[in-house]
Amino acid sequence: MVNNGSLHYDHDRDGTHTVINGCESPFRARETDTLVAIRYQNDRLTISTDIEGKNVWKECFTASDVRLPTNYYFGFSAATGDLSDNHDIISVHTYQLDSTEQRRTEDRRGIIPSAPKAEAEREHVDDVNGPGWSALKIFFLIIFLIIVCVVVGVGAYYYMSQRQYQRTRFY
Repeated sequence: MVNNGSLHYDHDRDGTHTVINGCESPFRARETDTLVAIRYQNDRLTISTDIEGKNVWKECFTASDVRLPTNYYFGFSAATGDLSDNHDIISVHTYQLDSTEQRRTEDRRGIIPSAPKAEAEREHVDDVNGPGWSALKIFFLIIFLIIVCVVVGVGAYYYMSQRQYQRTRFY
């Protein structure tokens, strides 16, 4: 996602409404540290991974025409939603890449961050079942309703038997 401050990240859809590109990497349960290389050079953004710790980089994706200004900061954040997961950033290394003379003299401070090939921001639409109604929640709701029906049924039976007993006591 390239953001100029006007776009909102949709956590319910994992940002798919403003995605430039993406890939998956099986990094869980590895014996070694997994590495990610983010390279931005000549308006081209490339993401590569090394999940085996062998210094063999596999390209995840490349996005061209990504325009970023100079003199900005970058940061890292993560959200796992309902899942519990732990990600540690051990270190961050930054390098200035060599570029052409034109690129070195170009004033990029006024550039508004953009990526023309990114998907346009779409309106958030709730799921058909409504927000938060997963299959697990529906299952537990059904179990709860069954338990309530059993308790009401046993209570009604007990009440009726007590009432019948009170009636027969005076004969």
